[in-house]
Amino acid sequence: MDIFWIYVSLAILASALLLFLIIFIGVVELGTDADGKPRSSQGALTAFNLALFTGICALIGYDACQAISVYLSPSDWRDYLLQFFSDLFQSLWGIMYLFFSFKRSYNQIRIMLKEHFDWIRVAWLVSPVPLLIPAFLAVCKLIDRKMFDRTGKSEFFWYQCSQILCIVILASFDALFAACFTKYLTRTLVDKSCEYDRKFLIISRYGTAANALCLTMIPLWVASIVLYFIDIAKNAAYLFHYNMFAVTIAVLMNAVYFILFAMKIALYYQRKQESEQEAERITKIHRKSSGTIFENPTKTKNAV
Repeated sequence: MDIFWIYVSLAILASALLLFLIIFIGVVELGTDADGKPRSSQGALTAFNLALFTGICALIGYDACQAISVYLSPSDWRDYLLQFFSDLFQSLWGIMYLFFSFKRSYNQIRIMLKEHFDWIRVAWLVSPVPLLIPAFLAVCKLIDRKMFDRTGKSEFFWYQCSQILCIVILASFDALFAACFTKYLTRTLVDKSCEYDRKFLIISRYGTAANALCLTMIPLWVASIVLYFIDIAKNAAYLFHYNMFAVTIAVLMNAVYFILFAMKIALYYQRKQESEQEAERITKIHRKSSGTIFENPTKTKNAV
C-alpha cells in the first residue's frame, strides 16, 4: 500500500476513535441516571476527557499532515508550514499522553515512589516546554529560512537534537510508568493476601500496554536519527527507511490512544459496578433497619 493511503487510513481510524469518544461521553456518561434524570453536562468537561479529546484531535492532525506532505509535490514554504503543524500535533500528542497517563497513575506513583514524588511531579509539569521545541524550531524556519545556516549546522541537525531531547523525556516517563505498573501487577499476583484497588489494577494493565507501545517507538526514533548522523542521509535508501520508521511510529501513536480510550471505558464500567454494589448494600441496610423497627412493637407487646 502506498504511504499516502496508510496515513489516510490512520487519519480515518483516529477520526472514528474521536467519534466513538464523543458518542460515549454524550450517550453513556451524560445519559440518564438510575432515577431517569439527565446527568450534569459538567461530567463531560473532566481533565481526562479533555486530554483524551485533545490528544486524538492532535493525532488526526498529525496523520493528515503526513498524508498531505507525501501527496503534494515539494514546495519550500508549504513544506515548512506542514512541518510546523506536524511537529505541533506530535508535541500535543506527547503532552496529552503524559498528562493522561500521569493523572491516571498519580496515586500509584505517589505511593510507590513517595520519596521522589515531588521531583517527578515538577518534571512532569515542565515537560511540555521541551516537547514543544521541535514546533518552535519549525516556527524559526518559517520566520527566517537561513537562521540555521548561520549556526554552521543544518536545520535538520537541530531538529534531530530536539527530537533526542523529546525521546529522553518520553522514555524516562514511560520507564517510570512501566516500573510502577509492573510493580503493582506483580504485587497483586504474588501476594494473594494483599488487598488491591480494582481501579488501580485496570490502570496498570492498560497502562502497561500503552507504555509497551511507546517504548517500542523509541528505538525507531533513535534509528531514524542514527541514519542521519552516520551520513546515510546521502544514500538513496535513506528516504525509504526513514518513511518506514515514520509510518510505523504513526501506527503506534494511533494504537496508544485506542488503548487509552479502552482504559477509559473499563474504568467507567468499573465505577458503575462499584456504585451499583454500594447502592445494593445501602438498600439491604435500609431493609434490615425497617424490618427491625416493625419487629420491635410486637416484641414489646408480647413482653407486656
